[in-house]
Amino acid sequence: PDGSWLVFTSDRNGNEDIFLKSSTGGVDSLVTDHTAADYHASLSADNKTIAYVSRRDDARGDIYLQKRGSKEPERLTTYRGYDDQPKFSPDGETILFLSDRETGLSNLWLITLEGQLSGPLTTEGAVNPCWSPNGEEIAFISLSPEPEKNNRLSLLSLPDRSVSVLDTGPGVDAFPSFLPGGEGIVFTKFGMDTNADGELNTEDTPYICRINLESKTVQQLTFSQHWEYMPTCSYTGDEVFYLSNKGGNFDLYAVPTAGVFPKAQSARRQLQLARWAEKNLLGREAPYLTILAYQSVAGFFPDEDSSCAQAGLRLGHLYKRLGYSKRAEEVWRRTIEGYPEETTSSGFCEIQLVNSTAESFWHLDRRKSLREALTGLERIKNSYSDDGTVLAAALKASGDWLRDYGDLEAAVGRYREVASLFPEEVDIAAEAEFRRVETRLQAEIGDPFGEVEDYLAVVDRYQERSLWPDSARAAIIRLFEQQDFEKKLASLNKLFYSYRERKPLAALTLLEMARTFVEQARPSLGVDVYQRLINSYPEQEKTLQVAKFELAKLHLNLSQVPEATRLLSELYQQFEKIESASLRYQVEKELSGSLLSEAETLFSNSNYLEAQMSFEKIINENYNNIKAHWGWIRSCAATGDLGSCETTYRERLKDEPGNDVARYGLGLTLVFHFQEEGKISD
Repeated sequence: PDGSWLVFTSDRNGNEDIFLKSSTGGVDSLVTDHTAADYHASLSADNKTIAYVSRRDDARGDIYLQKRGSKEPERLTTYRGYDDQPKFSPDGETILFLSDRETGLSNLWLITLEGQLSGPLTTEGAVNPCWSPNGEEIAFISLSPEPEKNNRLSLLSLPDRSVSVLDTGPGVDAFPSFLPGGEGIVFTKFGMDTNADGELNTEDTPYICRINLESKTVQQLTFSQHWEYMPTCSYTGDEVFYLSNKGGNFDLYAVPTAGVFPKAQSARRQLQLARWAEKNLLGREAPYLTILAYQSVAGFFPDEDSSCAQAGLRLGHLYKRLGYSKRAEEVWRRTIEGYPEETTSSGFCEIQLVNSTAESFWHLDRRKSLREALTGLERIKNSYSDDGTVLAAALKASGDWLRDYGDLEAAVGRYREVASLFPEEVDIAAEAEFRRVETRLQAEIGDPFGEVEDYLAVVDRYQERSLWPDSARAAIIRLFEQQDFEKKLASLNKLFYSYRERKPLAALTLLEMARTFVEQARPSLGVDVYQRLINSYPEQEKTLQVAKFELAKLHLNLSQVPEATRLLSELYQQFEKIESASLRYQVEKELSGSLLSEAETLFSNSNYLEAQMSFEKIINENYNNIKAHWGWIRSCAATGDLGSCETTYRERLKDEPGNDVARYGLGLTLVFHFQEEGKISD
């Protein structure tokens, strides 16, 4: 209870027994040692008594008490039935537990340390009970047959025995645990149909939530494709610990009690943080974390309608992208109902709802799907006749549906309407113009150069909007990608010399030309073209960054490590200027690999001192690079400088006792010491 001791169950000895361990470390102490199962232990407030369930005298379990340090248990309950999950009250005088006595259902009961029973506190069924810090309330999961109460997080007030349902959202709740201050509860939620069986149940993937008891608002703390459940708060209340199988096995993880994303100064800043996360986070967990970021907008600023509505719109898109169409539709509906005054965001949500609903039977009946979509979009146009942004978006969406259906002429007409009727909606008009050119190209197969000018018209007309001009230039390059090598090279040459004055396009053309040479196993010509691009177009930063990175990788493939390292180092020095998060990650990864390769070459050539300095430089740049530590220690061993390694790691551990990399380095250093001295070390 005070954070100094951990009591837990383990089957390490062949059956379930209770163990005790100091939170500062040390040896696990065996509390029970019986052939029957002992489990579900609870420690009293003074850390002196342990309550647990044992099957030694009753196959369904009874409650036992045992003094810490004693091997003599005291049987507290003798009921021939189900007794389970004992929990000491905060004052240590009473034990809360589950029992099916009298009702035949698992319900809440109390028992004093002297054996005086009180209950049942509930009659309709209850599981997973826990005490509030002040001992006046009990949180539990109701098993009431009433649908609005079943599997819901509920709260029992002991003074008046009243019960209230806390979480009214869809899904199944489990494993509640109070925050140390009593202001909230963390719990497990099975709230998404992750297995797509049409039901929300414990077969779905759970996540961790926190509910504020004053406002009754629920905040989702975790979200991933893995199980995350059984939360409990740290003694200080700063972190929530939980179990997850994201690493393959079920291990202990932690998340800040306030959430992964901290509260910003305003709702607008919170929304900016979410957009930053969507753009910059990488890896398999990135979309899940981004969802938490957008959820934090309404979680921290529920009354800021504009930001909340924009976050809701984007949140639906993210759920849809992950394949959770039903959840996406729920979010869009909730946004429309919750923020009716935010007409633009609501209108966009309605468009997404129409699209999602019509898409659901696209593969069964395309004609019906198209008809439903166009009818729904027409309805939206009538409902939002005063909002030009929604009108433009609905009209463009109808063009998208017609294009996908194959009515390309009608689609081109819709896209043309958007650009002509709503020129002030620049972003939507730019996309519509781009789609018009793209769709017309689908309908008219001819000389690709005939389409170049149309794409360039998009570039010229919307040059202030980088997305669609960039997309148009990329589309121009794609016009020639299906051609054979000789024809493609001729086309790219013609494109380059025809539009040399259009520097962004010229730079992209050289980039594609270099890639083409590399694909055709002509790396020396590829190097020449990459270098020409770098020398001729230094102001085209985004293309230049990609070219330098690809040239560096080409040098690595040609075993030209110094040249690769030079280019990667140049990119790393401009790290913050690289817009693409993916490219930043790749630059860091390849530079680390390149520097390691150089250092390993020095070591292999017996240049141990230079290798030692090179590995040390890598560690200074990225302390968590394990391979660099391995190389540095080997180099120090070769130069007779292991003492420096040991001192460095010991000092690091003195400042950061939990630093596992430093602990690994120290252990490895001591292994080398042992090899040198021939004696066992610590």
